[in-house]
This record gives sequence, structure tokens and C-alpha cells, in this order.
Amino acid sequence: MHKRYLFIFLAGVLFSNSFCKGKTTKKDSDKTKTDKVASNESYLDTIRTNLVQIKSSTKTDFLPTMESELLEDKNSIYSSSLLFALDGVREVMGEKIEVSHSDKDFQLFVRSIAHKNSLQKDEYKNTFKQTENGFEITASFYRDLPFIAELDSFANKLKFKNSKVKSFGKIGYSENTDQTLKILYYKNDKDFILQLQPKDANNEILLCKNNQDRYQNFSSLIPVINKKISEGEKNRQNTYSSWRNDFLYEDKLIIPVLNFNYEKDFTSFKNKELSFNGKSVHFSSVLQRTAFQFNHKGSKIESVAVISVATPAAEIKEEIESETPKPKNLIFDQPFFIILKKKNSANPYFMAYIKNTELMQLEK
Repeated sequence: MHKRYLFIFLAGVLFSNSFCKGKTTKKDSDKTKTDKVASNESYLDTIRTNLVQIKSSTKTDFLPTMESELLEDKNSIYSSSLLFALDGVREVMGEKIEVSHSDKDFQLFVRSIAHKNSLQKDEYKNTFKQTENGFEITASFYRDLPFIAELDSFANKLKFKNSKVKSFGKIGYSENTDQTLKILYYKNDKDFILQLQPKDANNEILLCKNNQDRYQNFSSLIPVINKKISEGEKNRQNTYSSWRNDFLYEDKLIIPVLNFNYEKDFTSFKNKELSFNGKSVHFSSVLQRTAFQFNHKGSKIESVAVISVATPAAEIKEEIESETPKPKNLIFDQPFFIILKKKNSANPYFMAYIKNTELMQLEK
């Protein structure tokens, strides 16, 4: 059985530190591996549109870690790139970090290891640049994940919380459905997990809809997903319940189109003191940007973050014996989760909790 999840992002970190001049990261020493994401402009131009600055009035927010609390009234977006950038800082300043501030999110940020192995070292870039007052670390990655077989683009098919939005998916089984779509778990039309398979067999996109359960953070969602996928695999082996994992002729799949390019200034992290191997510093700014597209062709993602640092003056179990198949309406018209991950990694590199239409394209 496989553990699976879904997402996309880019992060860079800027640090000003008078005592760290002259040091470089391992990736900086290999100039052939430090070309920036901007080197592929033809790809990036398609998702670098309409940059939006996240503010208190925005209905979407970025979470620095998977352990950060999900937001009650906003879309929640996480990418591992910001933590990869912090890893780059550790390469320069040392592994041991001490934090004196009691801010919960800040504590989680500097101590989180949930990003480990979400991407291999040759799948993201950490670059070092010396500046007038210190140095700059940039961690970045992008992914272009077209589906094996394109899904159908829809008009006037979906209302997300009573708002008409553009959508895509599949109505009824076709010969190429199994190439792209796999139902990993299905209890009912309000509780299911899907896998969408891109051409890159090492990656996968998971969609999870469950309006009954409440999760404190993304980390608490992962073990629940694993248990449900395990149960779904058992259903697949059961003659009477295998219909739950098959996309049949009467089934429907409708997913909202997502398209955004957002940037956040983590102002709450400013002037928070910490020390690397006993050397005190503080963050003077923390920025992060993510661009993401999700439609009938597949998914594209770019993610970047910049941090300036200055030296201071329920387990689910259900036994099924015999069932009559019924049409499945896999319609994402209520809040849902998106997870992007490598198949061989337990940790995703991107997660999103979609609660409103701000990242969707409205229809008239």
C-alpha cells in the first residue's frame, strides 16, 4: 500500500549577518546546479500573473509549516520551500538553533522537520549570495505536472458554496479514465480521496473531501488519509465493495479550476530573536510567494520565499459484506484538501485547504 498526498511552491531566504561573510552553501559551490527558476521563463510566464499581496482582508493565507493551525475562514496554503531555505541558513551558520521567543508559529517554523525528504536535493535549489550586510539564501522549486490523459473542461457545472466557478473533471467512464483518475477511498459523496496521476510517475496529486471531520493542522490530516487509503485498498480486494474504488459509467467528477499567484510578508516573524550555535540574530523580514495552476490539463507550481536576518545590537473502520453499486458524485462543491507529494515520500511538498472561491475563476 502506498502513502499519498498533494501541492506546489517556491521559497527564498535573505539574511543580513555581519559575521557570516565568505561562507557558501554546498549548492553554491556547484555553479551548474544554481541556475534560478527564472531560467525557464516560457513556463513561468504562464503562472506569474496577477500577483496578489496577502493582507488581513485576503481570504487566503500561507502557513509556514504543516504543524501551523489551519484557518477557520480562509484558504490555507503550505509549501516546504520556506523550510528548505532555512536549511540553507543552517548550512552557513550551523545546525543548532535556540529560540527565546514564545511565539508558537515562530517556534514551529524553526523546529519543524515535516519537509524532510519531501523533495530530493536535486529537485530544489539552494543558492548563496553575499550582500553588503551579510548573505542571501534562496531556496526554490517548480513543477510542471500534466496529466497522463487530459480531463474535460466544464462550463456551468459547479457551484462552490453557491458561487458559480469554472471546473473540470469527468462525467462517466471512458477508456483513458483509469490512466489519470484513481479512487483511493470512498465512503460516500461527502467523504472520499482521489489520486490524479501526472505523466511524471514519481509525483501524485491527491484530493480529499471530508466535511464531517475537523483538523487542527495539515500534519493531523496525514495519518487519517493513510488509514482511509488502507481501508480503500481492502475494499478494492473485496468483490462486493470493489465498486467503491472504480470510476463507473454513471459516476461524476467535478473539480474547481484553481489559479493564483500570491505573496506574503510574515510580519509576525520580524524581530524575533534566535541564535545559531550561540550567535544571536533576528529576522528583519520574511517573504514568500507561490504561483499555482490546476485545471483539466494538470498542475503547475512555482514557490519562492525571502527572509532577512540581522545580528542584533480518528481511526475509521467499516466492514462491508455485500453492497449494490450506486453512482458516485465526486463533486468538490465544499471545502477540500489538495496534496502534492513524491510517491516514495511520506511528507508532501505542497498542501492546500480550499475553503472559499478566492483562488477560483468565477462564472457568470
